Amino acid sequence: MTLIRMLLDGAARLTAVVASLCIVAMMIHVTLEVVCRAFLDLPLSGTIIFVANWYMVFLVCLPLAFVERLDGHISVEVLTETFPAGLRRHLYGCTYPVTAVIFAVTAYATWLEAVSKWRLGAFIIEGGLTIPIWFGYFALPIGYGLLSVMLLLKFAAYVAGEPLPPLAVDAEDDWPDATTGGAAHD
Repeated sequence: MTLIRMLLDGAARLTAVVASLCIVAMMIHVTLEVVCRAFLDLPLSGTIIFVANWYMVFLVCLPLAFVERLDGHISVEVLTETFPAGLRRHLYGCTYPVTAVIFAVTAYATWLEAVSKWRLGAFIIEGGLTIPIWFGYFALPIGYGLLSVMLLLKFAAYVAGEPLPPLAVDAEDDWPDATTGGAAHD
C-alpha cells in the first residue's frame, strides 16, 4: 500500500502544481488585460473565455485529491465533534467508499462529456478569435477520478487500521516534503 500511496500522493501533488501554474497564468493574463485596456485602450479578446473555461476549471477541479489528502475540504462537524473519537473514526471510515463511488460516477459522466466535446472540437468565438475549450472539460474527470481513488486509499487505510501518514509541509517552502514521503521531519 506504500507504493500506491506514494504514487497517488505524487499524482495529487502534480495536479496541485498544475493548478498553481493556472493561478499564475490567470494573474498574468488578467493583469495584462487590465494594463492593455487602461493604458493602450486595447482590450485582449477572450480573457473571460480563458479565465472561465481554462484557468478556473483546472484550478478548481485538478487539486481535489491533494486537498482531500491534506484533509482540507470544508466540513461541518456540529454533531460529530461530540462523538467519541472511535465512533468518529468508524463514521468517517464508512463514508469513504460511499463518497468514492459518488465521485467515480461523476468522473465517468464528466469523462463522457469531455470526450464528446473533444470529438466536436468545442470552441468559442469572441472578437474574431476562435478559442478551443474542449480540453478544459478533461479537468473534471481527472480531478474527480483522482479524488475517488484517494478516498479508496483512505478507506483501505481505515480497514487496515493504519491511518495515512500526513503530508508534511516543509517550513522553508511551505510545500509538502517529498524527501520523507510526506512524513514529518525535524
